[in-house]
Amino acid sequence: MQSPFDSPMGSGGIDIEAVRERLRGLQESAAQRAAATQELSEQLRAVTATATDEAHVVTVTVDSSGNVTDLRLSERIRGRQPDWLSETIMATIGAARANLAEQTREVVERTVGADSATGQAIVHRFDGGAGSGA
Repeated sequence: MQSPFDSPMGSGGIDIEAVRERLRGLQESAAQRAAATQELSEQLRAVTATATDEAHVVTVTVDSSGNVTDLRLSERIRGRQPDWLSETIMATIGAARANLAEQTREVVERTVGADSATGQAIVHRFDGGAGSGA
């Protein structure tokens, strides 16, 4: 059985040029993946998402980790019951996180691809956390 490192002459020796070419290819591939991952990281840090409830009472913004960074209550809050307000705030946080997950999927698709191991791990993290309060 001939090894990929055997010389083209079949003498059983190592084809050094073939090995060097293979290593160059691996280095280029690794450099491209590293650059794409760096781009992904930079773009994800900049992602924020906002959602507003149907009554336009509550608006929530979350950062790239899904943490609430802004909560705004409109003048329409007057006369609303505390239970309604609590439920609406929580639902709007969930909607903002769902928006974040969608934006994250779009960034992953553009940078490393949704089929890559990195892309799948990141999308899974956000799909698992969207709307869960985590």
